[in-house]
Amino acid sequence: MDGREAAKERADAASQAHDIQNRAWDQQQDSQDRRNQAFSNYLLDQTVLQDNYRDAHGTVWTDTANTLVQANPNRYEIVDTPNFWKGWDY
Repeated sequence: MDGREAAKERADAASQAHDIQNRAWDQQQDSQDRRNQAFSNYLLDQTVLQDNYRDAHGTVWTDTANTLVQANPNRYEIVDTPNFWKGWDY
């Protein structure tokens, strides 16, 4: 292997390590954003609700969410924090 091939291998390895580090950082930030939104919803007494008939999410008052889920559990369900939609729920 000549010097150019070795340098290319080192550069490729460094680039791959950088990509892995960036993905991990992005995942950490996304997780933190979800938790921050969940805490904000808690403070504001709000809940993310899914409408299974329309494949839609929305943030509503917790009492409203509970009433809708109790009235029609096949249609409505409360969304757990890991299932928030980026750009919609948080």
